[in-house]
Amino acid sequence: MLKRKAIALCTFVLILCLGTFLPACSDEQAQSEPENPWEDYTPAGLFFYLEDAYEYGMFTHEQLEQIAYNYNNNIYPTEGFSDELDYQMRSDVAYYSYIYNPSFRTQYPEDYSLIYYGCYNDCYTILMDNENATCPADIVDDWEDIGGVQFHRRSYADLLIWKRLY
Repeated sequence: MLKRKAIALCTFVLILCLGTFLPACSDEQAQSEPENPWEDYTPAGLFFYLEDAYEYGMFTHEQLEQIAYNYNNNIYPTEGFSDELDYQMRSDVAYYSYIYNPSFRTQYPEDYSLIYYGCYNDCYTILMDNENATCPADIVDDWEDIGGVQFHRRSYADLLIWKRLY
């Protein structure tokens, strides 16, 4: 009889302990995985590398030359650009970076600096960089040929084309 009581008491204590500690473990696991801040976000546009966009025929050779002229001479046209558009692009790059590039993951669009070089056929040419990313300290001074047009690179960031989806 004493043996049955001991077994019953041990079983009760074991159930009590499991009931107390197992939910705590699963709560810790749930808290360690960050919630996706972009879960309900719908991107306003898509990004393309400049060379890819040119090869896809998104703009003409003359427009590519104009982009190079603006980029090489640090000309930042403001026509057709707005604060709303700026925020949409920053939000989209933050979204895509969060999903596809964990090393640049952020939930704040303000972490990105954006330089605008013009709009051609509803394709916005930008240079986007993450303010919090660590980059090599060496100075970039290189020339890149895209479609027979020379671009003077002074940054590790790539020229991007942003095309609105809707």
